[in-house]
Amino acid sequence: MKKMFFICLLFISILQVSAQEWGHAMYGNRFSGKEYDGYLSKGYRGMVETCHGCGFYNPSYVLKFTTTHGYQFNPYLYLGGFISLGTIEYYTRTGADNGFNFRTGSDFRVYPCKGRFTPFVGTQIGLDIGPSMSSICLNGNLGLRIAINKKMGVNIAAVMGIWTAGTGLEALMRVGFEF
Repeated sequence: MKKMFFICLLFISILQVSAQEWGHAMYGNRFSGKEYDGYLSKGYRGMVETCHGCGFYNPSYVLKFTTTHGYQFNPYLYLGGFISLGTIEYYTRTGADNGFNFRTGSDFRVYPCKGRFTPFVGTQIGLDIGPSMSSICLNGNLGLRIAINKKMGVNIAAVMGIWTAGTGLEALMRVGFEF
């Protein structure tokens, strides 16, 4: 009888043993602990974004699709190149004129802190080729990166842009996915 009791007690205690680490990284919040610190990993990063907004002075509605590819130097600095294709509607004295514009240039972003929700400040400098003009453009953006993991995230940003040496101005809302 004592032998049977001891075997049952040993069997129950063996059921409670676990060979795996028990901690918040495995069973709690997946964005904390050793598994993920919320920072951007060093290396290649690409982004696909769409922009909607309005232009001032000459164009009225702006819709753009942008792809950006570059290098994340550390959790705080990113430098890449972008290509953008968009539609733009110009209002002239004779009526409305629709067209496409193409932009290419460099994209620089600064992430001031680490975390799942990370604000960023960035700038894009490039060449804008439109239906009736070609010019240099400068965009400044202020946004928020929502991390999915070290490599992927969702970006939301407000963008202000100027081109043609001060004769054009646009305000855009940018939403994108980074990989």
